[in-house]
Amino acid sequence: MKTVVLPGDAMPEGLAGTHYTYMSAGHAISKVVGVYDDERKEIMPLEGAWHPRVGNSIVGVVASVDRNTCSIDLRHSSYGVLINDRMSRYRPRVGDVIESVVKSIERKNVPVMDRARPIEESSWLVYVKPSKIPRVLGRNNSMLRQIEELTQTRIIVGLNGFVAISGKGINPAVASIRKIESEAHTPGLTDRIREMLLSIKEYDK
Repeated sequence: MKTVVLPGDAMPEGLAGTHYTYMSAGHAISKVVGVYDDERKEIMPLEGAWHPRVGNSIVGVVASVDRNTCSIDLRHSSYGVLINDRMSRYRPRVGDVIESVVKSIERKNVPVMDRARPIEESSWLVYVKPSKIPRVLGRNNSMLRQIEELTQTRIIVGLNGFVAISGKGINPAVASIRKIESEAHTPGLTDRIREMLLSIKEYDK
């Protein structure tokens, strides 16, 4: 069961302190507005900025290229650093959209990226609040796979909020993501997205 929680709400017994809770008198207290998943024992925040962590997959735009490094626009005045890999065949250019992985976190919370790959130029780039990205992915990426299958698209999701979409059904894929963003706090969302996409496919026949 999923329930909406507010800052200051006490969480169920046995839940330890997490990134989105703090401990008070032996109880975990929510720090965020979010949805608590009783089955998974975790809180999905509905608001808040992205805080980079090592291993995060990101999507960004190359903002500048120097001899040894690139500056990557990650949205919300947040920039990361990509170290140019001399062994890589890919040579970044300003304006390229890339996918990469956070290798380390430097001073002032600046992420250093690694293993960059360019995303095809025909991709449509949309932005989603980072707090809603877990709902776009779904449990074990189930929501993401459903959208890709029903829209015949390839979707690359960055935990920083950028989502790159390529393929046949870009418009219905974008519509699905926008619906998820606006209804992230509601139950039964996976089924509603499926019904919406199936109705679009039926209309297009």
